Amino acid sequence: MSSVAPYPSALAWLSALAVAVAWGCGLPATALADPPPWAPASGYRAKHVQDGTADGAYAVYAVPYGIDRGICDRSVLSRELLGGAIGAAAGGLVGHQIGSGSGRTAATIGGIVAGALVGSTIGRAMDIVDQNCVGFTLEHATDRRRIVWDNAESGYQYSVVPTRTYQTSEGRYCREYQTMATIGGQRQGVYGTACRQPDGTWRIVN
Repeated sequence: MSSVAPYPSALAWLSALAVAVAWGCGLPATALADPPPWAPASGYRAKHVQDGTADGAYAVYAVPYGIDRGICDRSVLSRELLGGAIGAAAGGLVGHQIGSGSGRTAATIGGIVAGALVGSTIGRAMDIVDQNCVGFTLEHATDRRRIVWDNAESGYQYSVVPTRTYQTSEGRYCREYQTMATIGGQRQGVYGTACRQPDGTWRIVN
């Protein structure tokens, strides 16, 4: 089992460009970041950095749902879950062209949960959107990055912090994380470990 170093954040101007293009096209804004080691964009970038081919294309990893800003945007995530957009693309690579030539953006739709990622009282209080906020936090947030959100329907508040990322002897990436919740005015916490499956979903192992 080997530890994985936290991956760095994106260049600010690339993030600003992505947000501007997204707003101009009427799309939900996503920020750009360096990909985690399990992302297809990571392999794409490494390949072209090494061989210098593909007409100068540069793949950048897009971070959705406000994860880069320390939040999980339940409204956008809920629409895409209910509309089936996420499920249809889970584990795949979605891309769109910004300009021509070198302006390519690649974003994974990994992060879908394979079963509940949070157990105990907190997990029972979560709906499917809350559970997927946990999944997308594991997919996109760096170690020690706190992601927060409110469930307006239940009135509960949640936060998730990935605390450690490691790779198993079988090559699978796993993350330890802490989930905190305020339910009925009471603050509660639970720890968990989940591993990324070959199809891009996250499944709890502890």
